[in-house]
Amino acid sequence: AVVSTQSTGIQNDLNKIKEIVQNMVTKHNTLTMNRVVLTGGTCKVPKVQSIISHLFPNSTVINQTPDEIISLGAATHAGMISKFPSVSGKAELEANSTVGIPLTPSDIEVRVGDNVTRAVAKNTPLPFKTEIELPEGNVIVIEAAGKCIAKAEVAGSDDSKVSLHIEIQEDCSIEAIIKDSFTNERTAVHIPAPSGA
Repeated sequence: AVVSTQSTGIQNDLNKIKEIVQNMVTKHNTLTMNRVVLTGGTCKVPKVQSIISHLFPNSTVINQTPDEIISLGAATHAGMISKFPSVSGKAELEANSTVGIPLTPSDIEVRVGDNVTRAVAKNTPLPFKTEIELPEGNVIVIEAAGKCIAKAEVAGSDDSKVSLHIEIQEDCSIEAIIKDSFTNERTAVHIPAPSGA
């Protein structure tokens, strides 16, 4: 009877883990998960790893110790910063011996007609680069916190495939290039850093 009670308790815990993860996946269903990082003692349990693998069938599941994850994150961020000559070598320690990392203050979204695509999530470490495919439409609006920060019109055609390349600097200024792969037209947009950034 003791074993039965313990296994029921464990199964309840596993169901709770699955429910929590499923709720988060549902809540953030617009995000694409390429990798899922498992860290901590509970994640060493094979059944937990199996549940997570089934919830993210198209993702690579990585199981590492917290120290390895922290090192990997620091190395990834250092590599990203090294691609930006204006930032490289300028990291300084804060008073509490940490390195301050600037973050995007809000989501950056792109509106084309009635379609809204989140290009950059709030609190993304800066500097940051991304490129997104845009739906059909001639008027492209870039928004931050729901407010228009830039607007551009492109000629477009039925064969056009339009993408937006966004580069956000550590001061939150944005360089955007709208590219039409059919006509090879490029429209550059500069958005200065917001005051107080």
